[in-house]
This record gives sequence, C-alpha cells and structure tokens, in this order.
Amino acid sequence: MKRIGQIAILILLLSLAGCKSKEVVGSRTQPGEKDEAERFDALLDAYSPWETFTAKGTASFSGAGLRSSIEIRMIRGEAIQVSIRPLLGIEIGRLLMTTDSVYIYDKFNRRYVAESLQTFYNILPVAISPLDLQNILLGQPFIFGQTMLQPSDYKKFDIILGDNEDWALQPHNQYREFTYRFLLNDNNLMGIQAYQNNSPRQISCSYADHRMADGKLLPTFVQVTAQGGSRKYTLNINYDSSSATWDNNIGIEKLPTAGYTIMTFSQLLKSLIP
Repeated sequence: MKRIGQIAILILLLSLAGCKSKEVVGSRTQPGEKDEAERFDALLDAYSPWETFTAKGTASFSGAGLRSSIEIRMIRGEAIQVSIRPLLGIEIGRLLMTTDSVYIYDKFNRRYVAESLQTFYNILPVAISPLDLQNILLGQPFIFGQTMLQPSDYKKFDIILGDNEDWALQPHNQYREFTYRFLLNDNNLMGIQAYQNNSPRQISCSYADHRMADGKLLPTFVQVTAQGGSRKYTLNINYDSSSATWDNNIGIEKLPTAGYTIMTFSQLLKSLIP
C-alpha cells in the first residue's frame, strides 16, 4: 500500500506539472542527490541496447477469458512475433506485427487476419510502431517515434523527483491529443500512463519483478490495461527470465494461408469477445 501511495503522489505532481510551462519542473537537485542529467544517464545505462529478444512465458487476456503459454520474438524496430502454445508446446496461433502490417493466424480454426497498420492508426489515438510496442512490452522508457533515447534527451522531459527513489518522466512534446508519462523507482520502470485528452479512453501499464535476464534488465511481469467507456480489458504477461535471450540470430516469418479463411480484425474480435 505504501508503494501505491507513493505512485499516487507522483501522479498528482505530474498533473500539476502539466499545467505549468514546458520547463523542467518538480523537486530541484539537493546536495548529495543525482541531478537530472545524471539520473537520466543512469536510467539509460540500465537498459543497454539490444537487437533481438526471445522469451517464453504465459499470457492471459481478461476481455476474452484467454490464457496460454507463449513464445515472444522481437527484432528491434522491425517485427514482433507472439506464438500461442497452450498445450505441449504446440502452436495453435500466431500474431505478427511488422513495420506496415499486423497478421493474426488462428491455426486451430484455419482463419487469419492481415491488416495494414494504417487501419489501427485510424482507430488508436497514436500511431504506434513495432519499436514503440517493443518498449512497452519490455518496460523501457521511450519517446513515440524516436528510435533511441540519448543522454541529452533528459531536456525533452518534465522530471519529477519524489520520495526516496521514486521519480517520473513526462515528455514535453505529446502526440496530438494524447498524453503519456512514465513512473519509476530508481532505474526500474514501474508504470506507464497514457490517455486521450477529453476522452474516457486510457491505457496503463504496470511492471514488477525486475530481474537481470541474460545480462539485461527485464520486468518479468507486465500488465497492460485498456479502458474505454464501460469496457475494460487487461493483458498480463509473465516472462520466464531463464528462457530470455538477447541478440541471437532469430527467424520471424508469415505463415502460409492456403486453405485458411480471411477475416477482418473486427470480425475476429467479435468472435473472441462477447
């Protein structure tokens, strides 16, 4: 409960900061504390660069009552592949996101979805890229549309210093009518808040159980909650840290669809979510 209270205080401080100018606001550096540039630099050092990532784990989706073992593969900035394997490691479904399309394969019912990312840009308040989604799934701070944070980028954030090791980042430049911010404890990203201004739609991400996995920092529990109006959906991902590997040669590919029925993303959602 103490942690929840500390995060609530950070949220309040950020809300007040949003009403101020675009200068860096919040607690000023005190004698013996890291200044903002040093704190930001230490954060970047904690999340070392990577090119590929693979891990096994479990995922559950509350909106459809789904739960399964999964395997995730990522090529930085290029593709994300999620293999759904509920029993004995047999793949019954696959989700693939590339730089221009999303593919969903239901091998059990022999149907698939192939949608342009532009379709989702027309629905979502922000045009999310594979790299943006990779940062979300791996619990790493980012700026939408920027390939990699640099030490000098601390000037692009409002930095709020809380009690002990709690602090927060909010990018100066937000996306259209969309606002997002990061809540941290020391160098561990604990949460992301994102919401569409003047709208009930919002997304929040929570991270826990940070571990060194194959030499790099990884939150082994990720929860993504999306809410719009009366509907609320939650995705939970538990990574098996012992299976995580970075920077190996990996394969990501589309599946053959001969004999499959093509569907739209909306049709698939209606079949899965009552």
